[in-house]
Amino acid sequence: MARYSHMVEIAATLEQVRAYIPKLLQECQLQIVHTARDYWVASEAPGQIPYSQLVRVEVLIDQDQSNIVHITCIVKNDKLPLHAGNHCEQVFAQLSQELSRLAESLPPPV
Repeated sequence: MARYSHMVEIAATLEQVRAYIPKLLQECQLQIVHTARDYWVASEAPGQIPYSQLVRVEVLIDQDQSNIVHITCIVKNDKLPLHAGNHCEQVFAQLSQELSRLAESLPPPV
C-alpha cells in the first residue's frame, strides 16, 4: 500500500482554510466522499486508472494557540509503491504543491 503524508502550517483563519479545502480537492480531480467540520475524505473516480491505483485522500485541519492552522494530508492507495513516480506519488505531489500555493496565497488573519 502506498502512503504519503504532508503537513503545512498556514497563518490563516480556520474559516478561510475550510472554504478552500473542497476547492483544492476538486482541482486535483478528487471527489469528496465524506466531510466533517475539520476533516475531509476524497477519492479519485473509477474509470481512468486501474482500481488498485485509485487514490484516497484524508485532510485534517487544526488550529493552535497562536492562530496557525495545521493541515495534515494523507494520500494512499492499494498498490505497492514499487517505483518512484508512481500514480499515488504523482497525486501526492500535485496536492502538496496546491497546499503550498494555499499557504502563500491566503492573507494573514486579523
